[in-house]
Amino acid sequence: MLLALLVQTLVTGTVTGDSARPVTGAIVEIKAINRSVTTNARGLYTLTVDRPGTYLLEVRALGLSSASRALRLASGDTLRVDFALGPVAQELAPVVVTEAEPQPTGIMRGFEERRRAGFGRFITRDMLAEREHDTVAGILRGIAGMRMVRRPSDCGGGFSAATGRGIDAVEFSKSATATAT
Repeated sequence: MLLALLVQTLVTGTVTGDSARPVTGAIVEIKAINRSVTTNARGLYTLTVDRPGTYLLEVRALGLSSASRALRLASGDTLRVDFALGPVAQELAPVVVTEAEPQPTGIMRGFEERRRAGFGRFITRDMLAEREHDTVAGILRGIAGMRMVRRPSDCGGGFSAATGRGIDAVEFSKSATATAT
């Protein structure tokens, strides 16, 4: 019986980056024979090759330049190949920042929807700034379709705002009851 003795060739080395620091997880490969390994925590790798020949040894790591070397391997050889990879600037897509108008929540959502649709009359910050020394009742009197109704003193006095929308009349009697029809 004839035994064929298969002798493998070893390719070993280190992969370093900036300041000769070991690169962990770099991929070292010979694509022609579908063989690859990753470097360990010390940047070391070892590849075994079953057949002698000429191969291209390639190495790549995230954020670092890739490198390659042509190798001529004889049966039973052990070859040391070290790589020093430099940094590569990664070009990122531009970031565009836009300021969106804050979206109202809760009760203000309906208010803003009506205002944008043009339903009703609205008091703006600019209007308030123009009349900063006026009373609230005075500002409300300036809105078309709004009328101020004096409240009886036994109801707390002051004024109530009435638009008349859906209400025929608002009356305050001496007993402080309001009737709406």
